[in-house]
Amino acid sequence: MSDMMFREPNQVKWQGSRPGHNGTKILVGMMIDAINWTVVYTVPAGEVGFITHISLSHQLNLAAGYHVAIYDATPAFAYSLFRSIHILNFPTVRCNLNYWPPLEIPAAFSIRFLQTVDTDMTAHVHGWSE
Repeated sequence: MSDMMFREPNQVKWQGSRPGHNGTKILVGMMIDAINWTVVYTVPAGEVGFITHISLSHQLNLAAGYHVAIYDATPAFAYSLFRSIHILNFPTVRCNLNYWPPLEIPAAFSIRFLQTVDTDMTAHVHGWSE
């Protein structure tokens, strides 16, 4: 058997380790410094979001927690992606969420981050929508 028989049919469209796509690239980065749910990215109407990577970096000087979740279009809580509570004081906490295959998010749904204390948190979302 040829090696070609084991390849995915769209592999010719791959770019590195990510598939080629005809959509719009999602690359969002922001600083979050509020004690509340912060919308980092909302999938445009009529499209589907494909998320490949979410990361956050959090400066902690108090006991704290943070949460990454998906909210639907109403907006109501849909499901949680990551939750962490830190009781001890750590200088920096980092979290990387990698999705392969990509996490599919429907139109008008949003990715939101929450922190429980007022410290600086950097959030990044990467993927594409089409």
